[in-house]
Amino acid sequence: MSADFTVRRGGALVLVAVVARLGLSAVAAYAIAYKVMYVATMAFYAVRQAAAIHTAHTRGAGEDARRDIGRQAVRLSGTLGLGATALFAAAAPWIMAALGAVPDSPTKACCAVPALHRPYLLLMACFIALGGVFEGSGGAPPLFRVTLLGTTVQLPLAHALSGLGLPGVCLALGLAMAVQCAAVAVLLWRARSQAETGVSLVRVG
Repeated sequence: MSADFTVRRGGALVLVAVVARLGLSAVAAYAIAYKVMYVATMAFYAVRQAAAIHTAHTRGAGEDARRDIGRQAVRLSGTLGLGATALFAAAAPWIMAALGAVPDSPTKACCAVPALHRPYLLLMACFIALGGVFEGSGGAPPLFRVTLLGTTVQLPLAHALSGLGLPGVCLALGLAMAVQCAAVAVLLWRARSQAETGVSLVRVG
């Protein structure tokens, strides 16, 4: 869990170098937006930890139990993600001003940055929460590889899309998280297929 968190936050810090090409006000807006996002992401990690503990307690109960925990975790974290997205979109100018953005400065043009994270934040909410099921059932290594994949995709993609400004960087974040969600879906499909194959073999035996 700590390695996953470190890689994810490390990628966010490296992304500052890409944003720096857009100017000082863009760096300031990016930094403020990420500070705001930490409030939401900490809630996602709390759901992830609860899911990991609950999954560990139910080991041996079968694939259906893990699937139920996963659904509950995604539903709860996704709701939190939607709520945070709506709040950031509605209150972005006030949030930016409260965290240091001067109303008449160039940073004012970047006040909508928290709202631009809307696909990224929702996808990340589901991905992080579902990670608890993987960790609680002993599947943390493949999940960590998915996080590495997402970070590897995110940085060059952000560099390529930085020509669009901060919206391009935010788009890169969302696309990279979509890649991670797709990779997790593949892992879940494989786990389900293996479980069904195992049940079939037991019945045949």
